[in-house]
Amino acid sequence: MHEVEETRGSAGVPLLHTTMIGRSQGSGPLVLPIRRGLVEGHLVLIPRVGLPKRWHLTPTFLGKHQLSDCVIAMRFRGPEVANEVCRLIRGRFEEFRALWGGTGAQYTTIAKVVRFLQGIGVSCVGYGK
Repeated sequence: MHEVEETRGSAGVPLLHTTMIGRSQGSGPLVLPIRRGLVEGHLVLIPRVGLPKRWHLTPTFLGKHQLSDCVIAMRFRGPEVANEVCRLIRGRFEEFRALWGGTGAQYTTIAKVVRFLQGIGVSCVGYGK
């Protein structure tokens, strides 16, 4: 997040932090976009840092947003696919939640999430891009 600069200009995009996942409170401050972590479309957002909650598994549609380093976004072709993946994850939520660990703030990695998704039959194309 040290690369992200807040701006008031029209080139800014909303920052999306963990505290905004699954909430309708809107977006964070406008920041200058950086290539890594710029997302849009049909998404499911989960915390990378901090434990996931069942209610985090809520499909949403967003215009361009800059993700904080603490957020993982899963992008889908449409809302039906996003809803189905959320249903599958909720069905194995304790196993999903076990992907987070660490001695301080609980965290996970994209690789762990991808392995879990592949293990429940979800194809992960283009992850990490």
